[in-house]
Amino acid sequence: MVDVLLILAILAQPTRATYYDPGLMELVARNRGLPAYVEPYIGGVALNDCDTVGQPVWISWPEDGSITGPYLVIDCPQAGHRAARLSLGLVIEVDAQTARSRGFFGLAPAPVSVLWLDPYSMATGFIWR
Repeated sequence: MVDVLLILAILAQPTRATYYDPGLMELVARNRGLPAYVEPYIGGVALNDCDTVGQPVWISWPEDGSITGPYLVIDCPQAGHRAARLSLGLVIEVDAQTARSRGFFGLAPAPVSVLWLDPYSMATGFIWR
């Protein structure tokens, strides 16, 4: 288990989370033809790196120790907005439903970590595709 935790620590990207207006993430996913709201995904997220669009990620929530996902990266900011977002520590945006279910408005109450590998699969040796 220590090896899995070490790998998770290396792959985790601590950040502050914020969220899209209700319905906007779903609209972006639909317009891009991305299946963020079809199993196995539980929703869409936006990350600052546009090269990550189409990739699955998981979110580690420190306030209760839970990990949720997979989410599908479906959006990224315009190039001119990235530097400002990074300076504020904003790396991930979730949909409004996820924000509501986690009980936050504006910024998440604590930094979250974006995980690039399925933590459950890592523990079993199965790689999620």
